[in-house]
Amino acid sequence: MKRTRQECKNEITDFIKQKPFSTVDEIEKELHVNIHRLFGGIINAFEAAGVNYPRYNNNEKLATNIKQDLTENPLLTVDEIQKKYKFSFYKRFESLKKFCKELEIKHHTKHQKRRMKKQNKIIAYVQKHPESTQWEINNICKTHVQKIFDGGIREAFEKSGTDYPESRRILYGTAKASIKRRALIFQNRVINLLKKIGTVETQVKTKNGIADAVFHYKNKIIPIEIKDYRKKPISNSEIKQITKYIDDLNCNTGIIISSSGDRKEFKLASNKSIKLIPIKYISQILEGL
Repeated sequence: MKRTRQECKNEITDFIKQKPFSTVDEIEKELHVNIHRLFGGIINAFEAAGVNYPRYNNNEKLATNIKQDLTENPLLTVDEIQKKYKFSFYKRFESLKKFCKELEIKHHTKHQKRRMKKQNKIIAYVQKHPESTQWEINNICKTHVQKIFDGGIREAFEKSGTDYPESRRILYGTAKASIKRRALIFQNRVINLLKKIGTVETQVKTKNGIADAVFHYKNKIIPIEIKDYRKKPISNSEIKQITKYIDDLNCNTGIIISSSGDRKEFKLASNKSIKLIPIKYISQILEGL
């Protein structure tokens, strides 16, 4: 039904009372009216509604409220601000960066906000799981604690209000050192066995990294990677790495020598290949070369 002039004016004043920070465009679009024709201007419409026109108080109250919100929650978005206060932010303040600068509060970029969200996710997880390890946190939260927090795992525990288990760190550090010693012993053992077969260069630098060893046998050059993995399988990244060594050294074959597992062969392009050989088969290393 067609509304009377007074009904239109009543709808406008009611709307202004409910959403005092609305713009002319927002009111006209929502109610399908012409403010100027009905009131002679937006200021008259606000006066009829008994509401102070926001532009007259220089947005001070609104700006103060938004400043407090952003101080308490720096992750607040413009959309969330507009939804809370029911107004067009960009028509009133141009940009969030400029708004923060004028009110002397820190403006966070999208990258910084993403990092803060990840930090909050990690903190919440640590609070619920104070015995979790860095590996568990990274796996569950799909992130890297050491990159998200400048102070690493310690800072994550500190910000969560949880005491970091120092005793576990000592045990972990001891275990890590023990694994390194074991890997070095295994590497030396493999190199000594290879030297009985041919000539061996260790820690050979190439364009794409440093190979554990390069094996020379009857004019053949073979990059060697040595992995003391008891349970962990050889990963795709390790296959890709030795593939780069094959290309860097312009040869056809690369070998990964492991402490356990089964023999395997990975075929590459141009008749090149990578052989995975457990140490127990090292005497058969020349097969097919």
